[in-house]
Order: sequence, then C-alpha cells, then structure tokens
Amino acid sequence: MNAILLLVVAASSAAAASLSPASFADAPIPPSEREFLINGWRWHHRSVLRELRRFIRCLERVDACEPESLRRALDAREFVWGFSWSALHGIEVDLYLPWLRQQLPAARFGSELDELQRELAEVWSLGERIGRELPPPPAAGAAAATAAPARPPAAAAPALALAARLGLRPPGGGGAPTAEVVQALELSRRLEQLAGRVYARTERTLVPGVAAYVPRPEQERFNDKVLKYLGVWPSRVHLCGMAEAINGDDAELLQFKRQIPKVARMMLPRWRRKLYLPRTECLR
Repeated sequence: MNAILLLVVAASSAAAASLSPASFADAPIPPSEREFLINGWRWHHRSVLRELRRFIRCLERVDACEPESLRRALDAREFVWGFSWSALHGIEVDLYLPWLRQQLPAARFGSELDELQRELAEVWSLGERIGRELPPPPAAGAAAATAAPARPPAAAAPALALAARLGLRPPGGGGAPTAEVVQALELSRRLEQLAGRVYARTERTLVPGVAAYVPRPEQERFNDKVLKYLGVWPSRVHLCGMAEAINGDDAELLQFKRQIPKVARMMLPRWRRKLYLPRTECLR
C-alpha cells in the first residue's frame, strides 16, 4: 500500500505544486495555528483499506470444493462494502465533498474536488461490480455437486489463466476458483489501488488546505455532523476499525487520544470484543 501511495505522489507532484502547503501563504489561518481535525475521515479510510486487503485474502482462499469458503467471502464483502465502505462513501458524498466546496476557495481547489468526486464515483462503481460478480452461496447439501472435476473443463481455461496471473492458488490443491471469484479478486485489487489514490490526494492537498482555510470550530462542527450521520451503534464499530488500522502508528495514536473522548477510548476493548470482532470474524 505504501508503494502505491509513493508512486501516486511522485507521478502527480508537479500538478499538485500549486496546492502544496507552501502555496497557502495567503490563507486566512496563520501557519502556527493550522490544524486538521477531520481525522475520523482519514482513520476511516485507513480502516476500509485494511479491511479490503483482508477481503482480498478471503477471495484468494475461496475453493470451489469448499462452499463455506465462498460463504465467508460473501460475509466479508457484506461487512467491508455493505457496512464499512458504504458508510464512508455516504459521508464523503453527502457531507464531506459539499462541505469542502463551501469551505475552500473554488479558484484554488475546484478542479481538485472535481477529480476527487470523479474518483469516488469510480470507487462506488467498482465496489458494486464486485458484489455483482460474486456468485450466491450454494444451497445446503449441495457441496457434493460443487466438487471440482479431476481435470478443469476447457471453458474454465480463461479463469484459470487469470487466476495464475493474479497469483491465486486454491488452498490445499482443491477446486479451481470460479470465473466470478477470479473477476471479483481482480476488481478488488483495482479498487485497492484507486482507494490509495484517493487517500493520497487528500493527504497531499486537502488536509493542508482545510488546516489553512477552515477554523477549528467549523471543523469540530463538521465532526459532530458525521457522528450524527453514522449513528451511535455503527460509530462504535467504525471506531474499533479505526483503532485497529492505526495500531502501531505512534503519531496517529497520539492524535486519536487527543480527539477521541476518554470514555469512548475506555470502552474500546469492550466494543471490540462485543461488536467489532463478531462482525469481522469472516475476515480472520
């Protein structure tokens, strides 16, 4: 993931020069007072990227001879996309982008926000395609009918070739991956790359831009809107995912401690055990 971000930043450094922090000398907030407080967005994005990589590993383990492996992948897709990423996308489209357009000068940030909006639409399209590609789980008692033949039929050759190119190896030499699973895996890897570009764009230009143009009270009001948008119970699950995603990152953990109320931080182990781990068992 780090390699993806480095490549994206290097390839677009010249185009982003006009939006570098050094270019905000005329911004209303003095450099010594600038602070970015919408870190819940950043942590949520890191959380869904982590969960997407775990979902990809689920797809890599799907075996045509083991219907349970497909059920786990479908459950994982429902959590990653149907719960976690859908919430993030809703925040971005319904709240974050409109708010950014209100707060940041259009002359400087308009084209950047247009490109972000285009990329977010592409992210949503890829996520929906992954759901359409995955086959439904086999009916109970149908495991015997799904056993792989001793030699894959000719029609499976394209899927097997793509599986080999993607490095997909069925566990234990079991059944060959279906064409739908292989396609879902390829789309998921494309989604990971695209989401990395979105995250890099925000880190590179929008984080310093918000810090330079948006006062702290306005950022705090936006954070309150996000909490109301998500709801109490989903917010607890998302917060657990964020904590997992930044675990080991001392700088992020320090900011997490500063911004997340102490009571919520004290409740995290319980929420993780009671809410987060049961929902993400399929990703383990």
